[in-house]
Amino acid sequence: MIGAVSCSVTLAHGTVIYSDAVEDNGTWTRIFGGFYPSTNPSPTAGSAYLAATTDNLNQRGFYDAALGTHQVAAGTYVVTFDIGIRSDFAFADRITPIIGLTGNLSSSANINGDDGARLLDTLDAGDVSLVSSTPTPTGEGFETWTLTYTVAPGASVIGQDLGFWAKFYTGDDPATQKGYAFDNFSVDFTAMTTYADWSGGADADTDTNGDGVRNAVAWALGAANVNENAIGLLPTLDNTSDPTYMIFTFERSDLAEADPSTAISVEYGNDLVGWTPAVDDGDDVIIAVTDASPKDTVVVKLKRSMIGASGRIFTRLKVVVSE
Repeated sequence: MIGAVSCSVTLAHGTVIYSDAVEDNGTWTRIFGGFYPSTNPSPTAGSAYLAATTDNLNQRGFYDAALGTHQVAAGTYVVTFDIGIRSDFAFADRITPIIGLTGNLSSSANINGDDGARLLDTLDAGDVSLVSSTPTPTGEGFETWTLTYTVAPGASVIGQDLGFWAKFYTGDDPATQKGYAFDNFSVDFTAMTTYADWSGGADADTDTNGDGVRNAVAWALGAANVNENAIGLLPTLDNTSDPTYMIFTFERSDLAEADPSTAISVEYGNDLVGWTPAVDDGDDVIIAVTDASPKDTVVVKLKRSMIGASGRIFTRLKVVVSE
């Protein structure tokens, strides 16, 4: 069931990151001329047909362990492809396929025995949504599929190698065990790169879901969208573990940090009126950033000697979005 393919990838806004043109080398067609893909001669060099390469006729599919060098990112993936079958196969006999984009799919994965555990929407059902078209057989021996994924900024699959598999189990009855192959396969990626993309146009200074966290702050902290409760993402202040410093910690979304319309800073003050931006000076203020994906951890240490006559010091996370 495994037939690996290669491709080139350019990550950009609205970019086709994989495209397989229709090809016919005189041997393979969409209906295979009645041949099983595993027994049919291999495509000629340069052919872009994707097909099963095992003799397991009741489970047919292919995988691509990594679509070029692409790693899962926040945004929308639209996957389209044709599934070809033997011309004498009845689509109604097919058992529901397991199919879709994957994360960190090993090149040695045995998808014959897997139930789809590596599919993106299985790995992170909360932050990866999938809308699948209902394919309609064309009557010409193939059907066209469209899968649309939305990966939220805080999804746990971000950074994993993007792959794809399709598994079609047609049952144990030899009368319904028919071959499959795939063609016209493409993946179109539209990156989620700005506050406007993330919010769907919601005002940055409002609190859309009423959780007490403004949209702009939720965006900076890596909430999946304006409807996710962001209370659990708020910064923490450690006033006990270090005798010299108070420690202000938060996670910062990579997307928000890279967005030119978003400015993220930490400020401190001895009252709630005057605020001073925290700038690392190696002594009174020390800032450390642990780089990760999809969020970095930012630690701001403020020296206790900066506490004023009031005996108090306040800190805050300031997020400004220029819309």
